[in-house]
Amino acid sequence: YCYLPERDQILIMNGKTEDASKNYSEDQKKFPLKQVTFLYDVKSNTFGELPAKKTPPVKPIQVVEYCEAQKCALAVIANEQWLYSFDKGDWTQLPMTIEGGAKMGVQGPYGQMVWVAKYGIFVNFVGNTWVMRPDFSQVKWE
Repeated sequence: YCYLPERDQILIMNGKTEDASKNYSEDQKKFPLKQVTFLYDVKSNTFGELPAKKTPPVKPIQVVEYCEAQKCALAVIANEQWLYSFDKGDWTQLPMTIEGGAKMGVQGPYGQMVWVAKYGIFVNFVGNTWVMRPDFSQVKWE
C-alpha cells in the first residue's frame, strides 16, 4: 500500500476471486485470484475499487510508490514493474532493463524504493543505488 498525499487516499493492492465467498479457497485453479486495486478515502472513510482492464499478476508485492506529478502509481511485483495511471484507469507492465541491458532488481521481500517528489526520481537500494527519472507520458497503453 502507499499514501497519496494530495488525494488524502491510501492505495491498497490485494488478490481476490470473482466470487468473494471463494477468496480463501484451497483450489486456486478452480477459483483463480485476480489482482485488484482499492483506494481508501481517509476523509469519507470509504473504500472503492479502481477500474482496470489489465491487472498485474497475483504475486508478492515488493513496493508501491505514488508519483503525483504524473498521476501514476509504480508497483514492483515479483521483480516486475507495473504502472497504474489514474488518467487511463489501467495497469501496464514496464521493462526492468536499463541502458546497456542490465536488469534492475528490487530487494525482497520488501523493496527499498522511494519516490523523491522534489527531484522527480525513484531511488532504489539493492547492492547499488539506482536512480530512475521516469517519463510515464512515453508509456504505450493497450
